Amino acid sequence: AADLGIASAVRFLGNRSDVVELYQAMDVFVMPSHFEGIPLVGIEAQFAGLPCLFSEGVPKEVCFTENCRFRSLKDPFPLWVDDILSLVPNHSGIVVYPHYDIRTAAMNLQMHYENLLQ
Repeated sequence: AADLGIASAVRFLGNRSDVVELYQAMDVFVMPSHFEGIPLVGIEAQFAGLPCLFSEGVPKEVCFTENCRFRSLKDPFPLWVDDILSLVPNHSGIVVYPHYDIRTAAMNLQMHYENLLQ
């Protein structure tokens, strides 16, 4: 961030125990990655009710909701911006999933993977 001159606009928050609250403060989750396995953070974001935009370096198996999109890192920046803006819901101030917890998310994730095997 310092090398890019954007340090004043970036926060590295480290390990957190209040991730649910952070997700509730977001409008959209964006993961522009060259390569990922199955990113649990992307799955958590969906279970918290966030629309997600992933790069094509993220496996399609991460998509658990209809609010997921994928875009190439080679696409021009304005296309990423258009996708992000189209995913941002009309903000009503209403918390969509106030009872998110890791146990429920883990159970949903397990069921999803079991269904992939069938």
